Amino acid sequence: MATAPKIHLYSLSELKTTLDDHLPLLLSSSSQSLSQPLPKAKRFTPIHSTTYVRLALGYSAVAIALYIFYLDYVQKIKFTDIKTTTTLAVLAYFSLNGLLTLWMWFVERGEIFKGQRRDGDATVDVKIRSLPPHRKYDALYRLVISWSSNNQTGNSADRDVTAPFSKFFNTDSKFIPAAFEAWVKEVLPLATGTVADMQFSSSPGTLKKDIAVGEAARIPKGSSLEEVGEALRRETVAKTGADDVIVLGSGEEEMTPRKRGRPRKGQQ
Repeated sequence: MATAPKIHLYSLSELKTTLDDHLPLLLSSSSQSLSQPLPKAKRFTPIHSTTYVRLALGYSAVAIALYIFYLDYVQKIKFTDIKTTTTLAVLAYFSLNGLLTLWMWFVERGEIFKGQRRDGDATVDVKIRSLPPHRKYDALYRLVISWSSNNQTGNSADRDVTAPFSKFFNTDSKFIPAAFEAWVKEVLPLATGTVADMQFSSSPGTLKKDIAVGEAARIPKGSSLEEVGEALRRETVAKTGADDVIVLGSGEEEMTPRKRGRPRKGQQ
């Protein structure tokens, strides 16, 4: 395995880029930079369709600019003679760049890997997007993992996971591939298992939503805030297996603004 380069620990973009570049290698190759490569049968075949569209739009815009440069500086054609051509070229150039921006914002949306592999008689598709953390400037690495299978049940799921950057980089500013690869295999069991291992219903990224949906049908209308909090507490304990949990904001005292400030006399 190659020696890990030093990374600027205070540059969140550099930390994110390092992990974004390593993840596709783990899922699709046997690169020497990997600590524990996946078995060949478990690797995904990358699908570059979204990348090809982005490159086509970008290179088309560059080709238009080069063509106008050729007419002006090589052929020495007067501007008045190619005024119409230049106008159309400028419109086409900005249109292509506008489409490229929209494509990156609304189609790719941070996509860093898209792949496919056979799993028995089924074909499994995986798409992974790398997004900013939910709160700006948090030192967290966030992935949104989507997968689907064309088996008889037509399984599909999404998972939103995060982990601190400090988990993958040491104090010497070096990337720890083994730690990152172990985490990816944990949040994406499909990397080392089968479709049957992909149970996202109780994952950290979807647990809160599952609890809300599960309890919605069982909480009567007009229930007090305490009753809602108690229902959520019971559901969370049932799903996580914990002995007990505290549902923040479930009590009237915590939700009443006047009781957040200076305590009353006799409560100090």
